[in-house]
Amino acid sequence: MTAEPADADREAAAQREVAGGFFVLLAVVQVALAVAVLPLLRRARRHAGPYGPKPVPRAVVATVEVLLVAAALAIPAALVAEAAPWWRFAHPAASFAGLTAVLLAATTLLVRLAPGYRSTLGPLGAVAGLTTLAVGLDVVTGARLQLNGVVGYSALEGGRYAGLGTVGLGVFVAAALLSAGWLAQRVRRGWRPTVMVIVAGPPWWSSAARTWAPTRSARSP
Repeated sequence: MTAEPADADREAAAQREVAGGFFVLLAVVQVALAVAVLPLLRRARRHAGPYGPKPVPRAVVATVEVLLVAAALAIPAALVAEAAPWWRFAHPAASFAGLTAVLLAATTLLVRLAPGYRSTLGPLGAVAGLTTLAVGLDVVTGARLQLNGVVGYSALEGGRYAGLGTVGLGVFVAAALLSAGWLAQRVRRGWRPTVMVIVAGPPWWSSAARTWAPTRSARSP
């Protein structure tokens, strides 16, 4: 009778310890990548004059592209990691970090090997599609990965007990809009508004409804 509430309490305590470090690390990495990309963008095109900066080596560009893809997939990877009981191990933080790293490497490799990776919008469409799929499947199955999740919300704080949290909602809406934009670019111009409405419309309203629904989850302690 008490096993499930005790396990949920243990998960919530572990979430509080891990969440802060995860978001700080993610923010530092994303800011560092944004700063590193600036000189690459400046040297992306050949200088008009006789003298100018040398082109960026292709290996450097490819490495930065993969790192940007990995950074974009960090939130959905951390969400899917909640499917495993990482908080039950002796070192919860290390267990969560290892599991998230494995999922992040797998999804990044999947995007890298996707057929349209070399196209301009290929990586964007793949990342947005995977993110929409990860968060969307969690929502339609009860949003159980959100409660006491590192990228979700904590039952100890009592802000939410069901639905999508702030991070999940923001990531899901952004990914749905980008997915719709990627799909719209693959049809004729006249059909693009229709694709945007069909693809991006339902996810926005369904996620908003679930986010603000005053319901409790069975996993709450």
